[in-house]
Amino acid sequence: MISYLVTLFAFYHPSPQDVEALRQSAPYYLTAETAEDHLVAARVAARRYRLDPDLVLAIAHHESRYVVDTVTPESGGRVSCGVMTPTPIDRDSCPTSDTKIEEGYMIGAAHLRGWFDVCKENRYCALLGYSGGYALIAACNRGPVLRFKDHGDDLCYTPGVFLWRRNYIVSLRMPNSRRRV
Repeated sequence: MISYLVTLFAFYHPSPQDVEALRQSAPYYLTAETAEDHLVAARVAARRYRLDPDLVLAIAHHESRYVVDTVTPESGGRVSCGVMTPTPIDRDSCPTSDTKIEEGYMIGAAHLRGWFDVCKENRYCALLGYSGGYALIAACNRGPVLRFKDHGDDLCYTPGVFLWRRNYIVSLRMPNSRRRV
């Protein structure tokens, strides 16, 4: 029982090295204090929804650069809101600016867990679903999906972007690994 409590405490109270590694992964966006807040919130949400906390952090970096009250324009006049910008909604439905960091991660992690369930734990499928729903999954099954009609990045590579960032965050926690992006 004591061993379990020590493990739980260590999980929810990251080491200074873990905090510094996350801060170093996004030095323009995170301070030591905000890195710790994001790390704890992501770990709690990831544990709740049986997800990789580093993947949750990678999505937050990609979607909002760790800004808790981000509002991102989407197609059809909708917006995605919050640190993980999980689903497009009407602008009036965005949470207020007093939304807590924990809520943003919980909402995003719940959405990601839903895609892992739909995709039967297939990571590529789940990350495509998170990025663009069933439409993006279907489109990527047919071939490249360019951001613009005839040019731009291929949205089917979005899972790879998330995974690269996840691996980068992990690598910075390894001894003697202080590379910068």
